[in-house]
Amino acid sequence: MRPERSGRRWLALVAVVLGLLVVQLAGFAHMPLFGVRPELLLVFVLGVALQRGASEGLVVGMLTGFLADLVGGYLVGLSAVSYGAAGWAAGFIGDRVYPDRGLVVLAIVAGGTILSQLVYVAGASAFGLPWPPVDGLVRVTLALTGYHLLLVPVVYPIARWAAGVLAARSGDAGLEA
Repeated sequence: MRPERSGRRWLALVAVVLGLLVVQLAGFAHMPLFGVRPELLLVFVLGVALQRGASEGLVVGMLTGFLADLVGGYLVGLSAVSYGAAGWAAGFIGDRVYPDRGLVVLAIVAGGTILSQLVYVAGASAFGLPWPPVDGLVRVTLALTGYHLLLVPVVYPIARWAAGVLAARSGDAGLEA
């Protein structure tokens, strides 16, 4: 593979992640559902991890989570840990199941969202923030999970494309940019 082709793939991948971040911050920030705003980057990470495996899920999760933290400016690094953990878990499961089944994708997004929220809350408590009331945590997590499930038909195809770009970069597939 020629270096300029590889560079274009990475540039396209970065542009997609930044585009999702802009939509998350500028678009969905003004469209809460049951009081929560979706994390498009988390849904993206879960989709990539499901296609590419645990190690790439961890790396993509940590990088996109850190990007979200840099923009958010609150507990910088904690979303990187929670997205990374969810990405690793999704990739671990994705290696053992057929990742293109609709129910598998929905289950992974639901489970990854719940795991990410629990890791984030546990990490925030390590920084001295109190645990939220259980009923509030459950309500927010379920609302966020529902929102993420509604976004799967839009975000998951983008994640599959990104997984193809990563596969072509690592030599697993012959995808042309």
